Amino acid sequence: MERRSAEVRRVIRQTGAPVLGSTQGVLIDIPEATWVPVVVDPASWRVTTTPLSDDGVPLVVHAPSQSAIKRSEVIDAVVSRLSDEGLVRYERLNSVTHIEVREAYRRADIMIDSLGTGGYGVAACEAMAAGRVVVSYVADQYRVHLRERHGVELPIVHADPLSLEGVLRHLLDNRQSTRALAAEGPTYVTALHDGRESRRALLAALDRPAALGPRR
Repeated sequence: MERRSAEVRRVIRQTGAPVLGSTQGVLIDIPEATWVPVVVDPASWRVTTTPLSDDGVPLVVHAPSQSAIKRSEVIDAVVSRLSDEGLVRYERLNSVTHIEVREAYRRADIMIDSLGTGGYGVAACEAMAAGRVVVSYVADQYRVHLRERHGVELPIVHADPLSLEGVLRHLLDNRQSTRALAAEGPTYVTALHDGRESRRALLAALDRPAALGPRR
């Protein structure tokens, strides 16, 4: 990955072309890059159920695209311990279709995305759009960028390999505040990830200010 990253930076320096990135991590490694947010359809993920809304055993879902990068082995171990205590039910998804992922998120109370990369992508956006509690490792500089550049707070609960168990126990013990945070997810995704912000970023990067038009 380091060799690949070095090669990409070399090509960027040589070409001088506009740089676009779909994750905030690109902005850390390549400050001149333009963030073009990943796009999801909020309406297709919307559900009417509320996570952690009763006294039942909450369902925790983890559907890694790449287990090693997501640190799935740590997630499996931690959530399995809580499951053995009867505090949660755990559903680990492997090699499933997009439709199956969507149904799992709709059933879930908590979705754990990743403990490894420091950013967030499509999976977290989909779970937020469904109003689920999303837990993931997101670096502070990404949250600062979102706050300073876009005036929003990222509604993803921060956790790392050492803190995940404590974070999950806290969420389970404080369900009202946890539900309130999850409720911010659909609004956040609509604001930054429904395609409008991506369109504006692309047009700006291509130096077409007249085509931007008013934001609807």
